[in-house]
Amino acid sequence: SDPMNTAGYQNMPQWLMQNSKFQCPSDPGSTDGVNNTNYMGVQGGGDPTGILTPPTITPCGSGDKRMMSNGILYWNSKTKIGQITDGASNTYLVGESIYMITPEGSRNTSRAGWASSFRTDSSCDPVVCAGAVLGINSGAGSGSSRSGWEVSGRDARDIASSTFGSNHTGGCHMTLGDGSVRFISENINLSTHWNLGARSEGNILGEF
Repeated sequence: SDPMNTAGYQNMPQWLMQNSKFQCPSDPGSTDGVNNTNYMGVQGGGDPTGILTPPTITPCGSGDKRMMSNGILYWNSKTKIGQITDGASNTYLVGESIYMITPEGSRNTSRAGWASSFRTDSSCDPVVCAGAVLGINSGAGSGSSRSGWEVSGRDARDIASSTFGSNHTGGCHMTLGDGSVRFISENINLSTHWNLGARSEGNILGEF
């Protein structure tokens, strides 16, 4: 938003525009004039205790901020169908999220939007992509409210790159690589969730 950044400043009105096709009506934060998105590309999946080696891209900030590359959609990805060796019907492509940060949910009035790009510096924020790492709906709050975050001094950015979630009861919608959409329970076995996020880890997939 800096007027001295001519290109960025000129693009601000377009960047701030709402794109209702990218928003779920169940999210109270997706109101008129808000440019957030409820749908994130799936950048990968895996156990959070072992994910900080490849396929994670470093440096990667702190806490649960992660950039991954073992999914279908990630930084500079060009994934071909033949590279999804676990099977397109067994791999997440896009997931539902309520964790994109808005001014109302931010600890410092920062915001993101459906047309945001990856931030690859030490702050590490894929912004429009997330990984199947933490449990579905496991965030303390959402990206559009400070409720749930006040005590910790955190906000949704701290977990947005590692989890999916929605305001639907009991889970969220995930699109698979074959184009089908499944409602995934927030009680899904975490190992199954991790495996669904990765395109070619070769592990045995449980029921989901």
